[in-house]
Amino acid sequence: MFDKELSLRIFSKLDNRYKKRLSNKKLAKIKEQNDKFNKYVDNVDLSEVRKTGLDKDRLDKIKRRTRNNELIASYYNRYAQDTGFDRYYRKADRVDSCCSLYDVDVYSLSKIKDVKRTNLCEDRFCDNCQANRAKNREDKFTPLLDKLSLVYDLYR
Repeated sequence: MFDKELSLRIFSKLDNRYKKRLSNKKLAKIKEQNDKFNKYVDNVDLSEVRKTGLDKDRLDKIKRRTRNNELIASYYNRYAQDTGFDRYYRKADRVDSCCSLYDVDVYSLSKIKDVKRTNLCEDRFCDNCQANRAKNREDKFTPLLDKLSLVYDLYR
């Protein structure tokens, strides 16, 4: 997110030649947009956004879920040696490196870390990938079940 001071500095560093080329109406419009933006940024409450960041509990859950991946990878390596298929070696590498890299946007002024994605192995035996699939299914079917629960008694 942009800081109010940063936006003022950017606006003030416009080249004088560029300012001369702009008409007064355009300059007034840019200043008005800048003021609207600053007014919006000043009123934003970031406490809820900060709570959804990558906290220690969430990282501990991911670490706990990926502990079994070394064992699963060793099974795939052994199976690749027995069968001679290279695809099981690649599968073992994917399982072993599951959730090891994160693509994160960091907003240092707002103290927010936004996790965009992580590498997943998509293996059926990986606990982390299964938890991810279960969460996606829950998000997908919860609205449907809520509608059905109004008509039928589903949880009897």
